[in-house]
Amino acid sequence: MRSNSIDHQRCKLTQILLPSLSNQISSLKMRTQKLILLIAIIAIACNYSCGDVAKIAKLGSRAAKATKSASEYSDSSSERKDGLDASGSGVRITKHDNGKTKAEVEYVNRKRHGKAVDYYDSGEVRMEMQYKNGVKDGLAKFYYEGGGLYQETFYEKGQMEGIRTRYHKNGEKMAEIPYHKGGLGKGTKEWDKTGKLITKYDAVNIDVKKKRTSGEQMLLELRLPKGKSYKAKYYYGALTDGKYLNNDLVKLKVSKSVGEMTFAAPKGINAARTIDLAAEFQSVLGNPRLVSRKYEVTTF
Repeated sequence: MRSNSIDHQRCKLTQILLPSLSNQISSLKMRTQKLILLIAIIAIACNYSCGDVAKIAKLGSRAAKATKSASEYSDSSSERKDGLDASGSGVRITKHDNGKTKAEVEYVNRKRHGKAVDYYDSGEVRMEMQYKNGVKDGLAKFYYEGGGLYQETFYEKGQMEGIRTRYHKNGEKMAEIPYHKGGLGKGTKEWDKTGKLITKYDAVNIDVKKKRTSGEQMLLELRLPKGKSYKAKYYYGALTDGKYLNNDLVKLKVSKSVGEMTFAAPKGINAARTIDLAAEFQSVLGNPRLVSRKYEVTTF
């Protein structure tokens, strides 16, 4: 009776799993993979217990998932539907819902390498970018919808380097924004729509207030002037060359546009030290600007 029951379960599970595995087989392109799953089906039907059936089904599912991606690059044809050949080289083209080209990206050995172009759904160019071995490297250009250059940025090994230039819609230069190794720098310059350099700015200083939050800690609150604090970011640490943000800086918590820095300050111990603070904010024209200051922290 036990043997008949097991055979019945095998037959039932085979009927359930066979269509699923058959679908998986038909979706694969490599003959070796088809053969492996075919053997698994035969094993399910003939030789294995219910526990083995479950294991084989699980392995079959994993194999299908693992080979789905690999099979894209193992097609015997010289060119796949996405434009890449068996080595993952070529031009990958994607489309908007309206059928117009969304992006054209050059690949070499499955990495972005060469020119990449993005398009608005109208068909106009939105962005032109250069890649090298999968990372941005070279000049990147962004365009307004309707035409006209909006922004030029140079990348070096995936990081912004040098001056990012932005333009008004009428073609006049809007801003020059300095970067070094991906970090924003001090010294953003701006021009109005007539091409005149903007030289008069309201003073922007980081205001710092200190208060004790407990017997062992103190809190520094950092604020920018009204109208400059929206989406402001605050940092603690030394700028590169006294000018650029870097990865060693500590990004401070911001609560209601106020930067917060907590530090140990046991009561009864008098100490003083000078720290570096920085704040990033947006100008009236929407360009990033950076200011910094030194602050003497005292614990008494």
